[in-house]
Amino acid sequence: MSNAPSIPATDRPRPDAEIARSWLLVPGTRPDSFDAAAGSRADQIVLDIEDAVDPARKPAARDDVVTWLSGGGQAWVRINDRSTDFWSDDVDALVGLPGLLGVMLAKTEAGEHVTETFDRLHGAKPVLALVESALGIETSPTIASARGAFRLAFGSGDYRRDTGTSSDDMAMAYPRSRLVVASRIGNLPGPIDGPTVGSSHGVLREQSSVAVALGLTGKLCLDIEQLPVINEVISPTPSDTAWARDFLADFESRGRIIRDGSDLPASVGRKRSSAWRGPSASPPTESPRLGRRATGHQAPLPKSKGILRRHPVQPRAAVAQRRIPVDFGQGAAAASPSWHAESMPHRPRRSVVRMTLPEAERIVALDHDGKLDRDDADVSKVVFEAHTVVQRAAMWGGEPGHPTRRRTFWIILACGVFVAVWIAGLLIPLLLGVDR
Repeated sequence: MSNAPSIPATDRPRPDAEIARSWLLVPGTRPDSFDAAAGSRADQIVLDIEDAVDPARKPAARDDVVTWLSGGGQAWVRINDRSTDFWSDDVDALVGLPGLLGVMLAKTEAGEHVTETFDRLHGAKPVLALVESALGIETSPTIASARGAFRLAFGSGDYRRDTGTSSDDMAMAYPRSRLVVASRIGNLPGPIDGPTVGSSHGVLREQSSVAVALGLTGKLCLDIEQLPVINEVISPTPSDTAWARDFLADFESRGRIIRDGSDLPASVGRKRSSAWRGPSASPPTESPRLGRRATGHQAPLPKSKGILRRHPVQPRAAVAQRRIPVDFGQGAAAASPSWHAESMPHRPRRSVVRMTLPEAERIVALDHDGKLDRDDADVSKVVFEAHTVVQRAAMWGGEPGHPTRRRTFWIILACGVFVAVWIAGLLIPLLLGVDR
């Protein structure tokens, strides 16, 4: 048995597992990497003693995981599926470990798999069901409703091998949506998407955005470098957060009175309870992610004052549907090329306004300083839009909707009408004279 570290590398607080966005899978055969994973940006870490471990090395990997969890480390553990001989040894070794947060049950295909695992753990730890087959997808409502089920996760790689499905977004939409519906039926938090293989952050961002659009609220990952992107894409946008706070303040100010059926987001109106009931479990905290992405409910959009109005998502999908890692706020001049996407403000996705001139000027300044990734198609489109706004402002004055620009427009229009009338006054007599 390897000498696994016994002291965790960090005490950094992590989001509650019900709303955790990034789930980092760490091979159980690499105990030297456990501390690094614990100190990463992952919302939750999962020590893997199933897929990532050769059968001959599973006992040693299990012992390393137990040693680390017994020495102060905290993590979830991905255990072998119920049909294997390793399952029993896994749960018996993990029972009572102080650092065990819960187990991820591989290849879950029935509600009984979840319940039996939960019972073998003495009902003290939640079970995250990893669904990886066609049968598991079709029985996912039963799995989500099983006693002990905490959350569903999608094993996309094994599902594709089981069904022959491609990795195309359309081909994977059904199993993902099935898990979203099953989670709602079982009154569980949103499901966790499978990992994206590869080092392309553009592909990772795209697939994470698709998962969010389908209703998934977390994502498995295999590399620490993927964590900032996943956390950024799945997090509420600044506009979402601002709207939620404004709504709650207004709701409280009017005495918590509901004006109509669509006025109150579902996550405020009812308290969702997890199906997991541990002996000392406290009621799960409500997700702060208000609005349609948290509950599937189309929450009302805020009304803005002035000339520029906010509109629902429009065809400018490249900007409206995905977050663009551009700093529109203060501190833009101090931005660094090595920024992390997680910490950057974004253009709102759920509601879109025209880019204002100050925004455009800040983006252009960042672009001139070489601090934006022009290789990213989304960033490139926003930068192009910013340059266009600045150029038009230089020609016309102000920005779209600005009083100076409107005044210029009306002056030019009036001049055009005057010239047209003057020319007509000259031409009409000449034409009439020719006719005579």
